[in-house]
Amino acid sequence: MSSIEIYNYLKKSLGIIIKHLEEAGVVSLYPYTSRFSELRSQTIGSGEWFTALQCKGMGRVDEFLIRSPSVDIEVQVVVDGESILERSYGELREIQQVVKDISAFEELDENGDPTGFYIISLRNIPFSSSVQIRVKNIGAKPITLPNIFMKYRLFRGG
Repeated sequence: MSSIEIYNYLKKSLGIIIKHLEEAGVVSLYPYTSRFSELRSQTIGSGEWFTALQCKGMGRVDEFLIRSPSVDIEVQVVVDGESILERSYGELREIQQVVKDISAFEELDENGDPTGFYIISLRNIPFSSSVQIRVKNIGAKPITLPNIFMKYRLFRGG
């Protein structure tokens, strides 16, 4: 039997075994559930926190994006019960050039003109038991965030 014949035999046999294990619920080729959500028109009073995302289990936040009419916001990320990030828009803007998974910038329209909104994007945040992402209004007036987008996955059996 040639190496190509052995390879094809194993490929076919393992495919059948994996299919039976999936049907029995023992194993999954997709061991996670993807989630995407958008929150609209969230008003946060001066000095107040808003919890935008809170999950238990094992997973990863692929992207968390805030669109704000003000730079007077702060983001806190708590992973597995420990605060790993608590920074204002200005602080995030300063470090975005050296941290690839953080962006903070002024939104521009198709002509390159400012829209009056500011974007904060955090990406690739793994967690083993829980994640919480909160937004704080550090300004003197209430802020209404028109959009908060979240794309994350929760691992099964994690």
